[in-house]
Amino acid sequence: MSGATIRHLTAANLYIGDDDTSLHLIINNVKLPKLTEKTKDHQPGGSPMGVKLGMQKLEPLDLTFKLEGYTPDQLSHFLQPNRIWYTVRGNIRDMSQQLDIGVKILVEGRMTEVDRGEMGDDSISSDFTITEIFKYQEFWGVEEKYNFDFDQGYNGIRIDGKNPYETVASNLGF
Repeated sequence: MSGATIRHLTAANLYIGDDDTSLHLIINNVKLPKLTEKTKDHQPGGSPMGVKLGMQKLEPLDLTFKLEGYTPDQLSHFLQPNRIWYTVRGNIRDMSQQLDIGVKILVEGRMTEVDRGEMGDDSISSDFTITEIFKYQEFWGVEEKYNFDFDQGYNGIRIDGKNPYETVASNLGF
């Protein structure tokens, strides 16, 4: 029987838009979107307890990251009307199997918040928030882990290559 393994992110990189400029030297952190199913509380009159029902809908996604130093090229993406692609790449080290696994995350969204923090004696850093995410794809190696495509509705969701809402999509005529 195999047990759990320890996997650590050992390196990360970020690319913004069509620019192939690597931000690996100034990226401080990236917070991937929190995956949350929308729920609804249900308290029937004939039951002494309530239940939180999953509604088969995904809460809106946000991607955040922090860059060190003054970054005027990245600041220019704020308040632009069109969504652009953000690419996060990383190296995950499987400590048990002693393997390196490439992770790639593609996000189509808009930069809607920039927090430039405080200017200190030694440095400045900025926090960026990407919302209006219409597409999110995550790959571990060559395997697709997640695919969320707002435009495709229930057909646009895949987890491990499978659509958990295949029946719903069919019922809706997709």
